[in-house]
Amino acid sequence: MLKEISYWTYYFFLKRKYLKNGGHKSDSVMFISVCLFLNFASIIQIIEYYAHFTLPRFPITTKWELASWIYAIIILTPFIFFVYNRYFKQEKLQALLEEYSRKSEIRLLIGRCLFFIYC
Repeated sequence: MLKEISYWTYYFFLKRKYLKNGGHKSDSVMFISVCLFLNFASIIQIIEYYAHFTLPRFPITTKWELASWIYAIIILTPFIFFVYNRYFKQEKLQALLEEYSRKSEIRLLIGRCLFFIYC
């Protein structure tokens, strides 16, 4: 499923005209990383709700505090490394693009629908 999301995120960011010199690749990695983090946080919320316990909250308050930025970077770094190493290294990205160039139009349409449902 993440392969599908990675391809379509890269595809739609690549179509953006204002992103130059590889900005679409880093934006794709960040977008997928944030989505993965939100999935992870949702699962934690569900577990907390049904298990009737609360984990300590991260002290992320506003964008004006330096500590909030540091905590956000610490939290997102593992997700960024995972997504980049798994899907966006040059050889893996080329293999992904080749794989999806051989797929049929119906399969690509289904993939787009899944991508929009996920996002």
